[in-house]
Amino acid sequence: DSPAMRDPNPAVILIPGLGMIAFGKDKSESRVIAEFYNCAVEVMRGAEAIDKYVALPQQEAFDIEYWLLEEAKLRRMPPEKELARQVHVVIGAGSGIGKEVAHRLVKEGAHIVCVDLKTETAQATAKEITDKNGLGIGVAGSGVSNCGPAIGLACDITTPQATSPTTNGTSPSALTSPAVTSLLTKPRRSGRNKACPAVWCSPPAPMPS
Repeated sequence: DSPAMRDPNPAVILIPGLGMIAFGKDKSESRVIAEFYNCAVEVMRGAEAIDKYVALPQQEAFDIEYWLLEEAKLRRMPPEKELARQVHVVIGAGSGIGKEVAHRLVKEGAHIVCVDLKTETAQATAKEITDKNGLGIGVAGSGVSNCGPAIGLACDITTPQATSPTTNGTSPSALTSPAVTSLLTKPRRSGRNKACPAVWCSPPAPMPS
């Protein structure tokens, strides 16, 4: 009685000359995946220094991944929120209705880009959200990578250059303003095909030959 197959998409991609890209449902998960893989690289390097690295047989790797206790743990995890794995851009998030919309979307599991004409008001809303929800696991780096579930940006959406925002390595799943909500991509409810709000990138590291 084989269990149902989990998401077959890779969580880690190695690109020669660029480094490692780890994917997760949010920033914290992607960082944890990257940390685990970095440890795996060190194990490979250590084995090669002594003799030769040999990976587990596929059957044994399957037995570990689909261990009954692991399956039981996953089944007990709370369901994802409605807007999990999505990035929403909230226009006019510095005050009023836009600010309340940003807070509401975070409660539903979304990552938020708070946009306002003034940088300080957009960042103030993002700080409120981050202070309330936390930075997440293993925060490091700077800029977009060093943030919680929200960032604040200044933007005048009446200019053509401001109509194609990109955050955390992924296009936002929705644009939201107090007056208009425009869905850019149809949310998918299974697998890593949903908009992934976080990608953790690691600098190149020499791999065992």
